Amino acid sequence: MPSTTRGSKCYSASTRGTLLKAAPITYAVNGTATNVPEGVVVDARFADAKVSGFAGCNTYTAPATIDGAKLTVGQAATTMKACEPDVTAVETAYLANLALSATFTATADALTIYGADGKQLLT
Repeated sequence: MPSTTRGSKCYSASTRGTLLKAAPITYAVNGTATNVPEGVVVDARFADAKVSGFAGCNTYTAPATIDGAKLTVGQAATTMKACEPDVTAVETAYLANLALSATFTATADALTIYGADGKQLLT
C-alpha cells in the first residue's frame, strides 16, 4: 500500500479505488481552501461501508459508500468532547464537507474529495 507524509499529514490509498486512510491538509470554508492548522489532526479511514477517524477533537463514524469515483457519506456520529474554538471550527467544517462528498480522486500521496458541483471540499 503506497503512502507518504506531508508535514504531519499521512496519506495512503489503494489502486483499486478503496480508500484506506487519508488526512486532509486543506478543507473548504464557504468555498475557500483553508489549511488545517499545524498540530491539528484530522483523518479518515474508509472501510466496511463506513468512514471513521479523528475530526480534530472528537472521533467520528459515518456510513460511506464508494462506487468507482463516487463517494457518499452519511451523517456522522461523534464523541462530545469540548475543544478550543479554532479546533472546533476545523472539526465542524471537516464533518460538513465529508457529508457533502460526491466524488473523489486518490493517488499514492493525496486524496481529494469534491462536492456535487465539482468544487474541491477536502484535500
